[in-house]
Amino acid sequence: MSIRPDPRLARTRARALSAAYDLLVEVGFGQVTMDGVSARSGVAKSTLYRHWATRDDLLREAFSERALAGAAGGSDLTSSLLAYGLAFAEGLTAVWGRAAASLAVEALDDPEQRRAQQVFVTGYTADLHELVDAAVRRGEIERPAGSDAVVDRFVGALFYRFLFVPAPLDHDFVAREVAHAVGRLTARDEA
Repeated sequence: MSIRPDPRLARTRARALSAAYDLLVEVGFGQVTMDGVSARSGVAKSTLYRHWATRDDLLREAFSERALAGAAGGSDLTSSLLAYGLAFAEGLTAVWGRAAASLAVEALDDPEQRRAQQVFVTGYTADLHELVDAAVRRGEIERPAGSDAVVDRFVGALFYRFLFVPAPLDHDFVAREVAHAVGRLTARDEA
């Protein structure tokens, strides 16, 4: 007999995650507080802490759940990375890109902002490594050496295009970066 999850719990979590994400976009990573999320969501601060041990845990989940919604899926590594990359590009250009850019600048001189930035980085890095791990579990690829560098380059290319290149962050660009990433992840070292 399976235990059905309490729908009230799911609604409470959803309200908190939505409020956290909205605040993240509105005021930036470093300015979101548990008090602010509580006030925005109507969820008691003590309840927030029962679901998330830290503010960073809450922000990481809010970002992953909402900013990259629709990124999951794909039957193989290429389609999974493409879906993720397109969702990431959409988020950069349409919703949270300016907040991420301002956080990056603030993080240069402010340790608190740097810590907040790492919440964001840890979230998308874990998401991308999970896509690679899923490909390994499917037997599609072997455990790749240097996957950290591939993930960094993949996301770095998207950020660089968004911030510095006066060209669209479109499907074709993302597809080229995915092809490069998959090529690196499937390359065999020559002896």
